[in-house]
Amino acid sequence: LCYNSMGIMALLSALILIYTSETRLWLQYTVAGILVALAVLCNPYLAVVYLIYGVYCCICFFKYKDFKIIYQFLFVSLGCALVAIPFFIFVLSRVSLSSLLRVIPLLLNDPEHEVVPFRYKVRSYFGTIVTQRIYLLPVYACLFILFLICLFDKKRFARQNLYFFIAFGLSVVIMLALFSIGIINALMWAMNIVGLFVFLLYNNQKVKSVFYHFWIPGILYSF
Repeated sequence: LCYNSMGIMALLSALILIYTSETRLWLQYTVAGILVALAVLCNPYLAVVYLIYGVYCCICFFKYKDFKIIYQFLFVSLGCALVAIPFFIFVLSRVSLSSLLRVIPLLLNDPEHEVVPFRYKVRSYFGTIVTQRIYLLPVYACLFILFLICLFDKKRFARQNLYFFIAFGLSVVIMLALFSIGIINALMWAMNIVGLFVFLLYNNQKVKSVFYHFWIPGILYSF
């Protein structure tokens, strides 16, 4: 166990609780909030996921008048507070508020990872994926073209199986090519490509929920 694995396990457990909650909703949402807070302690940047989640809940409430989503957000926030409040009480009992504000930027620094500008981080993130196996560029190009076709094809749901099997086949090629690297993250990249096409091609509420609850937070975490 390390802060990397514990953070993503806590986030994944929280998302599973939110996605599968059926009974004792208040309890499951509160526990999910506790897990989200623990994930943020491991990776402070995950606070962005909580903010995005809050914006998403507000949009759903005002657009669909969905009171359940506000209920969910309040109890998730309660769970976060149950961890955050004792944490800040403990910290403030040992340092002044001004000292805490001075060291907050340091909390976002990881001595094992060099701090780089966000633009460079995005460029290197996708650049590394492409340059790991330069001969995969034609495969990525085909996937990008297929993505655009699916995006603008108004009848894509009628041809969803054809598009999916093409995307799946190309993703398998990527997975096999990256298998020799021996890095599990590289294999997960190919699986995430499949997940993106599943969301795009299958007009299913469960698929959309999995995409919003797992795929997007997972991609954000990988940064």
